[in-house]
This record gives sequence, C-alpha cells and structure tokens, in this order.
Amino acid sequence: MSAPSAAQTGPGTTSSDGLRSCYAHTVAGALFAVANIWAMGTDPRLNKPLLEQQTAAGTGRDAALKANIPTSNTGLRAQIAGFKVTSYSGTTATVDLAFHLNTGELVSLPAPLAWDGRDWKVQLADDGSAVFGASSLNSLAGYIPWAGEE
Repeated sequence: MSAPSAAQTGPGTTSSDGLRSCYAHTVAGALFAVANIWAMGTDPRLNKPLLEQQTAAGTGRDAALKANIPTSNTGLRAQIAGFKVTSYSGTTATVDLAFHLNTGELVSLPAPLAWDGRDWKVQLADDGSAVFGASSLNSLAGYIPWAGEE
C-alpha cells in the first residue's frame, strides 16, 4: 500500500527495516502517521516492531504483543480512497480512512491516536485489537478524496 510523505509532515525517520516514524505534531501529522501505519501493517516483517513502536503504551499494546498473532497473506489489497479527521486535540486524534479494496468494496476504518510527546501512536483496545472495526461505505460522501502520485 502506498503511503504519504512530506518534509514538514513526516515521516521524518525511516529505519533500516522500513519502519517509518517522526510525524509532525499537527492534524496533518496525525493523518500521515495513521496512513503510514496502515501501509506498514501490510508488511509482515514489520508486525512486531510496528506494535512495539507505533502503538500507544498500555494494556492494549501488551495484549497485542502477547497474542503473537501469526501473519498470513489473504490476498486482500487496499488503497486509501479518502479521509476525515473526526477529532483532534493536540494530544489525541481520531482519523477515519476510507479504503478501496481489491474485492470492489469501500470500507471505513477509524483509528484513535495519542501523542506521546515525540510521535503519534495508534491506541489499541485493552484486548489488543483495533478500537474500531471496519464498516462498509456506499460512497466517499463526507470524506476528503485521497489520490497519490505515481
């Protein structure tokens, strides 16, 4: 999955294994962080470092790391189609991304984020799962369309 980058927004750092971090402490930084986190989640080699470094510290991250869920390739492909920021306070944000799936579906997947003083981190539910599940969309009404460059 392709993901955005911009000098003033992030990611500011990419590790040798491909983990991207260091996003601006702004609305755009939160948006770019969640888009990159979802994109990195498509690379099974990054699963553990992604959980360790890109999720908020706490019960949810601990549970996700203990679960040690094996990765599999389901053949599902997705590309960001639109976004909306449903909340932003400077310390927390919720970014809702709409995805076009290779199955023809359009789905919404909101993600709550927390600023940890250095970067945006995805917040997980106490059981280690995503706080919000995916839901089907009929259209991109209410979303800002997203288009990348090739």
